[in-house]
Amino acid sequence: MVHLILSTTKGNSSSRHFPFQGYLGLTPVRVDGVVCTRFDEDQKPILAKSLTVSVRAYEARQGRGGPQHSRLLVDYSQTLWRKPDGQEYAELGELDRSFKITLPKRVAGFSTANFLDYRLYWRLEAVLEHASMASVGSRLLKHFDLMLIRYDTPPPLPSPSIAALPFPQTILSHATNKPRAPVLHYNLSTPTHPIGPSDLLFTSVFIQPLDPSVSIRSASLLVERRIDLHE
Repeated sequence: MVHLILSTTKGNSSSRHFPFQGYLGLTPVRVDGVVCTRFDEDQKPILAKSLTVSVRAYEARQGRGGPQHSRLLVDYSQTLWRKPDGQEYAELGELDRSFKITLPKRVAGFSTANFLDYRLYWRLEAVLEHASMASVGSRLLKHFDLMLIRYDTPPPLPSPSIAALPFPQTILSHATNKPRAPVLHYNLSTPTHPIGPSDLLFTSVFIQPLDPSVSIRSASLLVERRIDLHE
């Protein structure tokens, strides 16, 4: 039997989070390290199929007992070792394999997030697929979390002059319909690109009452985050 070791070539991999280079969504992100297999006390090899390393992103609905439902969002994998063709398994002893996985600038996935009933996380995983054994299963897994945060920067939005905008049919394309309340034509513009951490949210609100005798004293804007799970 053997056990897996997943370590970095730089920095400290003994903590919960594995080091990386780059800014998600802004530059390519590089994760490199070494995957090793080492003999256990019995000093015997293991019958195995493959050894892979992956950078993956998951989203999960959290419950009291842990994740209730999870979904794989991103998967970038490399095969470090594979059995010969024509064989179901091959003996695997002590082995050292270095790896480098690069996530492209426009990779999918979101920032690491942890809420009461929802979690999104990135992981570096090393998986050894082997012959099934009682009380062990058919694979060995070693993983570290990756604290990836998106840094997408939206392009600057123009600042049109309110006086130059046509009213109310072309720009004010929405209208309120509350009973016993004045009808207001309005339009809300929002960024069409992702907003990264600490970025400013540029938006504009245009309002015109249908009744010219109605005046607007104040307006407020609320930003609400909603999460939809596709189950």
